[in-house]
Amino acid sequence: MTKVEVLVRYRDTCIEMLKRRGIEYDGYEDLRKHLSDKVTFHKYRKARSEFAEQNIGLVYVSVQRQFGLYVQKFGQEDLVHEGIFGILRAIDKYQPEVASFSTYAMWWIRHHVQRAIENRLRAVRIPTWQITKVTRLRRMPEEERSPEEKKYLDDILPKMTCAVGSEMLERQPVSYDLDTILDTIQDVKRVREVVKDVLEPRECEIIQKRFGFDGPAQTLQEIGDTLQLSRERVRQVEEKALEKLRKALK
Repeated sequence: MTKVEVLVRYRDTCIEMLKRRGIEYDGYEDLRKHLSDKVTFHKYRKARSEFAEQNIGLVYVSVQRQFGLYVQKFGQEDLVHEGIFGILRAIDKYQPEVASFSTYAMWWIRHHVQRAIENRLRAVRIPTWQITKVTRLRRMPEEERSPEEKKYLDDILPKMTCAVGSEMLERQPVSYDLDTILDTIQDVKRVREVVKDVLEPRECEIIQKRFGFDGPAQTLQEIGDTLQLSRERVRQVEEKALEKLRKALK
């Protein structure tokens, strides 16, 4: 058996112990609270810790490639610390039959680091979807904005610029809106099904590359070079694809 299979076996054995006690499993804390006197739990705890250490490289990759701007503001080690919480959560939820561990873990790492950044950046909390919307509207030519969109920007932009900073707001990736979708469907297999069912082949390929479905997540420029598209065209296709996914999940 591989290390991850042994790890999952220990975890699932612990989960079965909880079920026999009538306790629903939601994560590691449930095991620690109710099974701290069991040998199997201690085997899982040790294997979990060792596996997280062995895969910490995934956290560094995610922080450097997806949160490079924020490294300057918060420091790499602080963001890596947050990402480790993500990889531990991934271990607690992972099912080998639905995706590779690296693919699944990258989603959780990104989720934890992004949420931590949001909490630190804002004295007044602004939801991710709101930053995404404002970023999209700011990038849209002014003549293409509707009167309602123009009024929305006039009302919200001063508040957001004050809370986040103009540079951060300008460079906030629209792509992080996928976290909202992942919050809705955290089953990886279901994510893959929805992407393939809803999107056109080109849209599907870009989303898969952008969010690392089958390997490291790629930048807009890297995807554009592969598909012989401009960076801006890749961004437009990505945004259209995310909008389709949001509508499909309503």
